Amino acid sequence: MSGKGPKAASKHHFGTLNMVAVRKGQISVRPLSWSEQRVDAYTPTSSQLREQDELKVKRAWQVATSPFQSSVMMTGIMLWMAGSGINIWSIMMTFFALSSPITAIAGVDRAFSGFRSSETKQPLSLPLQKLVYVLLHLVALGIGLYKLRSLGLLPTQWSDIYGHMQTRAALQHVATAVRP
Repeated sequence: MSGKGPKAASKHHFGTLNMVAVRKGQISVRPLSWSEQRVDAYTPTSSQLREQDELKVKRAWQVATSPFQSSVMMTGIMLWMAGSGINIWSIMMTFFALSSPITAIAGVDRAFSGFRSSETKQPLSLPLQKLVYVLLHLVALGIGLYKLRSLGLLPTQWSDIYGHMQTRAALQHVATAVRP
Protein backbone atom coordinates (compact mmCIF):
# COMPACT_ATOMS: atom_id res chain seq x y z
CA MET A 1 0.00 0.00 0.00
CA SER A 2 1.54 3.18 -1.08
CA GLY A 3 0.01 6.48 -0.31
CA LYS A 4 0.00 9.43 1.94
CA GLY A 5 -0.79 8.48 5.54
CA PRO A 6 -3.81 6.72 7.02
CA LYS A 7 -6.26 7.96 4.39
CA ALA A 8 -4.49 5.91 1.75
CA ALA A 9 -4.72 2.84 3.98
CA SER A 10 -8.49 3.22 4.29
CA LYS A 11 -9.07 2.55 0.60
CA HIS A 12 -10.74 -0.76 -0.11
CA HIS A 13 -8.78 -2.99 -2.47
CA PHE A 14 -11.21 -5.54 -3.92
CA GLY A 15 -8.54 -7.38 -5.91
CA THR A 16 -6.68 -8.48 -2.80
CA LEU A 17 -7.56 -11.28 -0.40
CA ASN A 18 -8.29 -8.95 2.52
CA MET A 19 -9.31 -5.35 2.84
CA VAL A 20 -7.47 -3.20 5.32
CA ALA A 21 -9.04 -0.18 6.95
CA VAL A 22 -7.53 2.22 9.43
CA ARG A 23 -9.85 3.90 11.89
CA LYS A 24 -8.62 6.01 14.73
CA GLY A 25 -5.17 4.48 14.56
CA GLN A 26 -6.33 0.81 14.55
CA ILE A 27 -5.95 -1.54 11.60
CA SER A 28 -8.71 -4.12 11.05
CA VAL A 29 -8.74 -6.90 8.48
CA ARG A 30 -12.09 -7.62 6.82
CA PRO A 31 -13.16 -10.29 4.33
CA LEU A 32 -13.92 -9.40 0.72
CA SER A 33 -17.68 -9.49 1.10
CA TRP A 34 -17.73 -7.16 4.10
CA SER A 35 -20.46 -4.59 4.08
CA GLU A 36 -21.29 -2.05 6.71
CA GLN A 37 -24.88 -1.73 5.58
CA ARG A 38 -27.49 -3.06 7.96
CA VAL A 39 -29.59 -5.94 6.66
CA ASP A 40 -33.25 -6.03 7.64
CA ALA A 41 -34.67 -9.08 9.41
CA TYR A 42 -35.44 -12.07 7.22
CA THR A 43 -39.12 -12.99 6.88
CA PRO A 44 -39.76 -16.34 5.19
CA THR A 45 -42.70 -16.89 2.87
CA SER A 46 -45.57 -19.24 3.65
CA SER A 47 -44.20 -21.92 1.30
CA GLN A 48 -40.85 -21.75 3.08
CA LEU A 49 -42.65 -22.11 6.41
CA ARG A 50 -44.50 -25.18 5.08
CA GLU A 51 -41.18 -26.64 3.94
CA GLN A 52 -39.74 -26.08 7.40
CA ASP A 53 -42.73 -27.83 8.96
CA GLU A 54 -42.31 -30.77 6.56
CA LEU A 55 -38.66 -31.03 7.56
CA LYS A 56 -39.68 -30.98 11.20
CA VAL A 57 -42.12 -33.84 10.58
CA LYS A 58 -39.32 -35.83 8.89
CA ARG A 59 -37.09 -35.15 11.87
CA ALA A 60 -39.93 -36.26 14.18
CA TRP A 61 -39.97 -39.58 12.31
CA GLN A 62 -36.26 -39.92 12.97
CA VAL A 63 -36.87 -39.32 16.67
CA ALA A 64 -39.78 -41.80 16.63
CA THR A 65 -37.69 -44.60 15.12
CA SER A 66 -34.54 -43.87 17.12
CA PRO A 67 -35.53 -46.27 19.97
CA PHE A 68 -35.02 -49.21 17.60
CA GLN A 69 -31.35 -48.39 17.25
CA SER A 70 -30.64 -47.06 20.70
CA SER A 71 -32.99 -48.90 23.02
CA VAL A 72 -34.12 -52.15 21.44
CA MET A 73 -30.84 -53.27 19.90
CA MET A 74 -28.64 -52.13 22.78
CA THR A 75 -30.93 -53.71 25.38
CA GLY A 76 -31.04 -57.00 23.50
CA ILE A 77 -27.27 -57.19 23.16
CA MET A 78 -26.67 -56.21 26.78
CA LEU A 79 -29.12 -58.79 28.08
CA TRP A 80 -27.58 -61.47 25.90
CA MET A 81 -24.12 -60.59 27.20
CA ALA A 82 -25.35 -60.65 30.82
CA GLY A 83 -25.84 -64.40 30.64
CA SER A 84 -28.52 -66.70 32.00
CA GLY A 85 -27.31 -67.06 35.56
CA ILE A 86 -28.81 -65.14 38.43
CA ASN A 87 -26.12 -62.76 39.62
CA ILE A 88 -25.85 -59.07 40.37
CA TRP A 89 -24.76 -58.20 36.82
CA SER A 90 -27.71 -59.87 35.09
CA ILE A 91 -30.18 -58.44 37.61
CA MET A 92 -28.77 -54.92 37.10
CA MET A 93 -28.99 -55.28 33.32
CA THR A 94 -32.55 -56.57 33.59
CA PHE A 95 -33.50 -53.67 35.84
CA PHE A 96 -31.98 -51.28 33.29
CA ALA A 97 -33.89 -53.03 30.49
CA LEU A 98 -37.15 -52.55 32.39
CA SER A 99 -36.64 -49.04 33.73
CA SER A 100 -35.32 -47.19 30.67
CA PRO A 101 -38.33 -47.90 28.39
CA ILE A 102 -40.72 -46.96 31.18
CA THR A 103 -39.02 -43.61 31.72
CA ALA A 104 -38.88 -43.02 27.95
CA ILE A 105 -42.60 -43.75 27.58
CA ALA A 106 -43.36 -41.41 30.48
CA GLY A 107 -41.33 -38.66 28.76
CA VAL A 108 -42.79 -39.01 25.26
CA ASP A 109 -44.04 -35.40 25.27
CA ARG A 110 -40.61 -34.18 26.33
CA ALA A 111 -39.00 -36.08 23.43
CA PHE A 112 -41.25 -34.31 20.91
CA SER A 113 -41.47 -30.91 22.63
CA GLY A 114 -38.98 -29.24 20.28
CA PHE A 115 -41.18 -29.67 17.22
CA ARG A 116 -43.18 -26.45 16.90
CA SER A 117 -44.99 -25.03 13.91
CA SER A 118 -43.05 -22.34 12.07
CA GLU A 119 -46.14 -20.21 11.52
CA THR A 120 -48.08 -20.46 14.78
CA LYS A 121 -45.25 -21.48 17.16
CA GLN A 122 -47.63 -24.09 18.60
CA PRO A 123 -46.44 -27.69 19.14
CA LEU A 124 -46.96 -29.86 16.06
CA SER A 125 -49.50 -32.64 16.40
CA LEU A 126 -47.50 -35.82 15.88
CA PRO A 127 -49.74 -38.69 17.04
CA LEU A 128 -48.42 -41.33 14.64
CA GLN A 129 -44.78 -40.56 15.46
CA LYS A 130 -45.53 -40.69 19.18
CA LEU A 131 -47.34 -44.01 18.75
CA VAL A 132 -44.35 -45.53 16.92
CA TYR A 133 -42.04 -44.17 19.62
CA VAL A 134 -44.13 -45.78 22.39
CA LEU A 135 -44.48 -49.09 20.51
CA LEU A 136 -40.74 -49.41 19.99
CA HIS A 137 -40.14 -48.77 23.67
CA LEU A 138 -42.78 -51.40 24.47
CA VAL A 139 -40.77 -53.85 22.36
CA ALA A 140 -37.70 -53.02 24.47
CA LEU A 141 -39.80 -53.54 27.60
CA GLY A 142 -40.93 -56.92 26.24
CA ILE A 143 -37.30 -57.94 25.76
CA GLY A 144 -36.65 -57.07 29.39
CA LEU A 145 -39.67 -59.07 30.54
CA TYR A 146 -38.52 -62.04 28.45
CA LYS A 147 -35.12 -61.89 30.17
CA LEU A 148 -36.83 -61.70 33.55
CA ARG A 149 -38.84 -64.79 32.64
CA SER A 150 -35.78 -66.68 31.36
CA LEU A 151 -33.99 -65.95 34.65
CA GLY A 152 -36.96 -67.45 36.49
CA LEU A 153 -37.77 -64.21 38.29
CA LEU A 154 -41.12 -63.59 36.62
CA PRO A 155 -43.94 -65.70 38.07
CA THR A 156 -45.51 -67.44 35.07
CA GLN A 157 -46.61 -70.80 36.54
CA TRP A 158 -49.03 -71.72 39.34
CA SER A 159 -46.14 -73.27 41.20
CA ASP A 160 -44.43 -69.87 41.37
CA ILE A 161 -47.24 -68.36 43.42
CA TYR A 162 -48.66 -71.53 45.05
CA GLY A 163 -46.77 -70.93 48.29
CA HIS A 164 -48.59 -67.63 48.78
CA MET A 165 -52.07 -69.11 48.27
CA GLN A 166 -54.23 -70.31 51.15
CA THR A 167 -55.48 -73.88 51.00
CA ARG A 168 -59.08 -74.66 51.74
CA ALA A 169 -60.07 -77.14 54.37
CA ALA A 170 -61.55 -80.34 52.99
CA LEU A 171 -65.24 -80.85 53.60
CA GLN A 172 -65.17 -84.62 53.05
CA HIS A 173 -62.60 -87.38 53.27
CA VAL A 174 -62.69 -90.48 51.10
CA ALA A 175 -61.16 -93.77 52.19
CA THR A 176 -60.75 -96.85 50.03
CA ALA A 177 -60.79 -100.42 51.13
CA VAL A 178 -58.11 -102.80 50.04
CA ARG A 179 -58.98 -106.48 49.50
CA PRO A 180 -56.44 -109.10 50.46
